[in-house]
Amino acid sequence: MMRFLIMGGAGFLGSHLADALLNKGDSVRIFDRPGVPPYRNFDICEQVEWQSGDFNSASDIECAVQGCNVIYHLISTTLPKTSNDDPVYDVQSNIVGTLKLLEAACRAAVRKVIFVSSGGTVYGVPRQVPITEDH
Repeated sequence: MMRFLIMGGAGFLGSHLADALLNKGDSVRIFDRPGVPPYRNFDICEQVEWQSGDFNSASDIECAVQGCNVIYHLISTTLPKTSNDDPVYDVQSNIVGTLKLLEAACRAAVRKVIFVSSGGTVYGVPRQVPITEDH
C-alpha cells in the first residue's frame, strides 16, 4: 500500500485528490495550516491522518514527510495579489518552503514529489511550448 502526503490537502484540489486516493484504499496524510479543519468526516476504515503545521517550519515538514512514498505539493502561502504586494515574502514563504520540503523528502527517501499548480488555468492556453518568459 502506498502512503501519500498531500501538502495543502484541505483545499479544493487537495481534498478531491485525497478522496480519490482514499477511494483506492491508499493511506493519506493531509498537511495544512493550523486551524484549518478537516473538510469532511472520515470513515473509521479510511487510512487518513490530518496534520497541521507551518510550511516554513523545517521540523513540521520533517515530521510530515516521514514514512511517505509520494508527496503532492499543492500548498501555497500567498495569492497572486498578495505575492505582488510583498514579493519578498512570497519568495521566502513559498520557494524557500519548497526547498525545505524537497530537502526533507530526500532525507526521508521519498520516491516522488509531484508539484501541482493551477497557474496554467489562470493564464490560458499557451501559444507555444515550452512557454517563454515573454509569452
